[in-house]
Amino acid sequence: MFNLRSLDLNLLTVFEAIYDIGTVSRAADHLALSQSATSHALSRLREVCKDDLFVRARHGLAPTPVAKDMYPAIKQALEALRASLAEASGFDPAVSQRHFHLSIPHPMGPFYALDLRAAAAAVAPGIRLTFDTVSRPVGLEA
Repeated sequence: MFNLRSLDLNLLTVFEAIYDIGTVSRAADHLALSQSATSHALSRLREVCKDDLFVRARHGLAPTPVAKDMYPAIKQALEALRASLAEASGFDPAVSQRHFHLSIPHPMGPFYALDLRAAAAAVAPGIRLTFDTVSRPVGLEA
């Protein structure tokens, strides 16, 4: 198991930016870092991974097989961290990407769900709502 305490987690945002953008200089601009700092961060990450991660290609840098394998997990982890930290500062429906599962076990449930979905879309376009409108037996919650 890899010891994360020995890794500067900022290196992962550099990795993500280089992977997504394809050049160190444009990734540096995106991250508001100098090109030198971004290159140094990539060098440190290469040492940790014991792989080049990116190699020169016709139009910038191409990820190595190791980088291609790492990218989905790193991307998912960084997105989850960003979402968690954004939510920690308070719920803002206008920018939230959360998924809500709602149960409306009422004969009018489907109609309420449609109205609720339309109202939510107007103020929170990024959230996802799923509904369960199946009636439950009395006392099921207990």
